Amino acid sequence: MALVEIDEGIYADSETGEIEGIPDGEPKLGFAARKGYQAQVQEKSWGRVAATMKAILVKEAETKRSVYRDVAVSIRQSKRWVLNLEMLRDELENGEFTKEELLELVLAAKDFDMERLEDGSPMRNLVQTFRKQVPTKSWAELDTVKQLAPGS
Repeated sequence: MALVEIDEGIYADSETGEIEGIPDGEPKLGFAARKGYQAQVQEKSWGRVAATMKAILVKEAETKRSVYRDVAVSIRQSKRWVLNLEMLRDELENGEFTKEELLELVLAAKDFDMERLEDGSPMRNLVQTFRKQVPTKSWAELDTVKQLAPGS
């Protein structure tokens, strides 16, 4: 039985559908509908609060990891590679490359997988010149501070 506390003294089991402690005269499905709706509204409201608080943490945190009393905060940021194709094209037009070097570039051009270009080759060096990792979006992860085990 997986009981969830719905309100003080009221418990529900999502597996069996049983609700214990509904006030007398309260129809079970009406109670479930109202409590479900209240929870949904609160979930959305608290979601907006959480998003706002996380945005403030991302914007103003001075370090990537912090602890505020019993809450640990980690500021995260995803990154992706961006290739300046205009500059690469200019370099390809103005540079002198052998047919084999150009073929090597074309074969690797699906996503410019650097492992497919030979170390030290002019094409690898060319792509590395115009390829950079740029930040995308930052986010905050919140969790409670875990108590250390004895002897840690």
